[in-house]
Amino acid sequence: MRMGRTGYCTNFAKVSEKDEDKREARRFMLTDEWGQWGIKLWDGTSKDIRTEYPRDLQQHRLVQFDSCRGLEGWVVACLWLDEFVAYKQRDFDKKHKPPTDELFDPETRESFAYRWSMIPMTRAVDTLVITLRNSRGRYAEILRKVAMKCKDFVEWID
Repeated sequence: MRMGRTGYCTNFAKVSEKDEDKREARRFMLTDEWGQWGIKLWDGTSKDIRTEYPRDLQQHRLVQFDSCRGLEGWVVACLWLDEFVAYKQRDFDKKHKPPTDELFDPETRESFAYRWSMIPMTRAVDTLVITLRNSRGRYAEILRKVAMKCKDFVEWID
């Protein structure tokens, strides 16, 4: 995929399966709102659009976290990254059905989800922006600790 100027990764929860007329049409739920702000969007969550590459350099590219391999941009924003991590933890539980005995290490679930979160965090060439739904959650606290250790190149904004 060609490198544009800005890329966005979003969670599946922000992708609608139906349009206003209740027809099947996958798309980013905030497309119209972003359009009103003047943001041109290549919505890679839409099956119709995904078959073609973005051709307009003014378009901001958007894909789901699970599909972000290949996305590169000078600036990449991971929207609501903590929700993606929580989703991956639930996904781990569904796939692995962790036992309820003392032999199960809950750190395994977190490690699985945190490794997945590294994929979208490596998509930016220059600037990575991370937004969180819950700035007081466990994942946010981990990111905050990293930010405090890396003050020379990380800015934390509440």
